[in-house]
Amino acid sequence: MSESTALSLLGTRDELAALFAPNTKYLPAFKIFYPIEATKFTGVACLVHSDETVQLKAPYRIGVVHARRAARRLVIGEAWAGRDTDELFVELSAAAKMEGDRSVELGQSCCLAIFMPDNKVALAIADNFKTMAGYWRKVLGNAILANGAVVRIDVTDHMPNMKAAKDDETRKFFASEKFTQWEQEEVSAKQMELLEAVMTEKREVIESWLAK
Repeated sequence: MSESTALSLLGTRDELAALFAPNTKYLPAFKIFYPIEATKFTGVACLVHSDETVQLKAPYRIGVVHARRAARRLVIGEAWAGRDTDELFVELSAAAKMEGDRSVELGQSCCLAIFMPDNKVALAIADNFKTMAGYWRKVLGNAILANGAVVRIDVTDHMPNMKAAKDDETRKFFASEKFTQWEQEEVSAKQMELLEAVMTEKREVIESWLAK
């Protein structure tokens, strides 16, 4: 290509390859989409990657690898500014509880192992706040891998587990008392073997998350 043409300004393959390479620095997010988010995955549990969203198929099993307190602050409209963990948790918690700062939400950030029916395991981060934190609290409390436990989730669509708010029937949330489609199980040697392999592969990413 002639250097005298405007096309000489095109970035080269080598220059751009790293910029657009698949993102391996972060774990996918584990979440259930609210109806207000208006996606085709509304109400179902998914693994959300930077470039795709994968719907989980029941039954699947989850185990808590690690968990941290988490807080986040509403800044403009419905936009959230990141996730603040232990470093700012005390400050934000005080603002929420003592100053009545309604822009602050408290919850948990969990690193989960997702055991799928095809004998594959994935690591994912679940950031749960407000009613969603309550929705998962009992389930995750029974899925602590260090206690030798996982939880089998038998539901694909969580929409039937929603109920209307008392003060506004048009506003619905996922209700923990309706979430009964799960069972605690003992983690198997095979599951731990699969988990060790993926944690070894993703160790740097996990340590980076823990250091936040």
